[in-house]
Amino acid sequence: MPTRTVAEEYSELMHYTTAAGLTGIVSTGCLWSSHAGFLNDAEEMTHFFDARLLDIALFEIRQYAEQMAKAPGNAQRIASDGGIEKIVRSDAEGLVSRLRSATLAFNQPYIFSMSAARDVNAQGSGLLSQWRGYGGDGGYAIVFDTREMERLFELEAKTFHYQHFQWGDVHYYGVDPDGQPSTEDVAESEEVVRAGIARLIRGGKAEEAAGFYQAVSGLSCLYKHWGFWEEREVRVVAIPVDTEVAQLSAADGEVKPKKTVKTFLRGGLPVPFIELFAGISSETRHRLPIKRVIVGPHRDIDLRAQAVQRLLATNNYKAEVIRSKIPYLGR
Repeated sequence: MPTRTVAEEYSELMHYTTAAGLTGIVSTGCLWSSHAGFLNDAEEMTHFFDARLLDIALFEIRQYAEQMAKAPGNAQRIASDGGIEKIVRSDAEGLVSRLRSATLAFNQPYIFSMSAARDVNAQGSGLLSQWRGYGGDGGYAIVFDTREMERLFELEAKTFHYQHFQWGDVHYYGVDPDGQPSTEDVAESEEVVRAGIARLIRGGKAEEAAGFYQAVSGLSCLYKHWGFWEEREVRVVAIPVDTEVAQLSAADGEVKPKKTVKTFLRGGLPVPFIELFAGISSETRHRLPIKRVIVGPHRDIDLRAQAVQRLLATNNYKAEVIRSKIPYLGR
């Protein structure tokens, strides 16, 4: 299957949020990207290492081991060590463990999530699984034009000093790969990881594959358990430059500003986040490309729709406001 960019794959993407989130996004033109360690998946950032990266390491190490086994004298030594499969498994697990420690100690990813609506019902009413997450408080879905979002993300990455910035489909491990689109950035990152691992197991350095650790960090945020499959999530993964790297870069004349990390409270827990598009002049970026806002199921859905229309008008948006047709009234 040929790779496609996010904008080629989807004409629009949805972001589910609360009333407060909607108000903040519309009034400021910024998006909050939360630290990956504070998201709602218990396996966030580990599922890639435990599943996908392990598979890649197993494949690359097995190929190398089978090559080595053909050399005179190696076959007997491999057999005495328990055979190829035992050696491959042990080496792959050890490599993944080292990469996990090195990557997560160095890179701090921040994530902004959207959802791809794959049918007309979801495009007009959203997903019941998402609305259930908001219970009786209700929720909202902001529908963005994907090509314009792509332009803004490129502007963000160009304006600020990031170690890594990408976006792409979340891969749901355990779901048939043929049913999951593979966007260009994700496919390219996997090739970087494969090349780095191939160098490592042959005595080289992973860094020889340009962007290796950034690619590992990015992919660790783009793989999730199959149980989240219905969300069809598309993620932005932004890794602000490390303080030490920023200092070295400044000494070399790097002039891009470092992204400021802020916090908000969730259930009494301070959650780190960065504001995407904050600090970019409005003349350069314009307003967010909001196509419409879906008001989630709620007893006061008509009143809420009117409030959203006023919010959009006050902030000079002409986006459509529609009401979800899903008959769910929360807990």
